[in-house]
Formats: sequence, structure tokens, C-alpha cells
Amino acid sequence: MIPFLFIVSFILHNLEEAIWLPAWSRSTKRFHKPVENHVFYFSVSIVTIIGLSVVIAYLLNPKESLQLLAFCGLLGSMMFNTFSPHLIATIATRTYCPGTATGLAFILPVSIAGITKLIRAGAVTFGQFLLSTAIVGVMLLFLLPILFALGRKIFKDRKT
Repeated sequence: MIPFLFIVSFILHNLEEAIWLPAWSRSTKRFHKPVENHVFYFSVSIVTIIGLSVVIAYLLNPKESLQLLAFCGLLGSMMFNTFSPHLIATIATRTYCPGTATGLAFILPVSIAGITKLIRAGAVTFGQFLLSTAIVGVMLLFLLPILFALGRKIFKDRKT
């Protein structure tokens, strides 16, 4: 049940970002480099597809260590994402950072429940969870600027 709840939470979170984050980024230039709509739509779509692929791979073979650890890392990375940048940006800019509500209301509780269940079941240790979170988080941090650059190249003639 947790993977399905996570899929819904992840999609809602990324939709919230897609709808409001590009405009927010242009109004809070000191905190977030402005991103054009089409560039962000492209990037968030690719990240969503990757995230969904990780969850589906886990669902198809939950005992395979690579899929399990990738899923754990995704849960942890999205938990972290709720706080940084979303909650921190909301506090620092004193404006609502898109993604904060869905992160706090959906991503955080579903991810905590998922990790708690996996650790209690002995599927992963807390150390494995932390390591997988760090690995997936770093991968996503490196991937985002690449996707933004690729999106700018693809949509270089669009200004919306």
C-alpha cells in the first residue's frame, strides 16, 4: 500500500511544483534561479518518470536489493526535499514555496510510514536507509541542473 500512496503523493507534489514553482522562482530570484515554464515542465516530467520507474521496479521485485535500496533512497530524498528546499525556502523568503504543502501533507507521512515499515520488517537497516538516501539524493542533485540545461537547449526559443 505504501508504494501506491507514495506514487500518488509524488505525482501531486510534482504537479504542485509544475503549476506554481516557475512563477515563484522568478519572484524570489535571490533564493532560486528563475526557471522558465517549459524548462521546468520538462525537468519535473523526467524526474517524475524516473521516480515512478523506481517505485514500479520495487513493486515488481521488492526483495531485490537494488530496487529496495533505490526505493528507500527515493523515500528519504523526498522526505529531505520537503525540508530543503521547500520549507526552508518558505521560511527564508517569507513566501510560500510550491511543494511545501504536498511535501508536509503527503510525502513526509507516507515516506516515514514506508521507511518505518521496511526497517521494522528487517528489509533494511537504518544505516542502509541513510546511505541509500544520500546516494539517491546526490544523484538527483546532479541530475536537476543537467535536465534544466537540456530543457533550456530544447526550448531555447520559448520564453514562457
